[in-house]
This record gives sequence, C-alpha cells and structure tokens, in this order.
Amino acid sequence: MATGHFIEGIAGGRLSTEQYADNFSDLHPPLDQHEALVEADRCYFCYDAPCMNACPTSIDIPLFI
Repeated sequence: MATGHFIEGIAGGRLSTEQYADNFSDLHPPLDQHEALVEADRCYFCYDAPCMNACPTSIDIPLFI
C-alpha cells in the first residue's frame, strides 16, 4: 500500500462547483439525433474502413454495425 506524501499547497476540494463544471465539461456538445444519424451513415458507408486496421480484436466493424 502506498504511503501518503503531503506537498504544501496541494489540497483536495479547492475548486468550486462551477470550476469543476468548467474544467471537466465536454469539449464538444453531444450530437443531436439528426447529427448522430448523419455521422452513423458516414461511418457505415465508409470506403476503406480505417477502423478495421486500428481494431486490436480484428472485428469486421462495418459488418458488426
């Protein structure tokens, strides 16, 4: 088990609720339903499916979708 190291000036709970919301909010707002459908169609009809080359489990992603 790790032992605690105390460093002066570092303490938990220093941010306000608003600061937490600002610091940890999503960079981009979530997609609405229409935008999600457009992105899904773009993915489904992709020509070269680079996701298959990057997939560590070799899943046929277009077929899976």
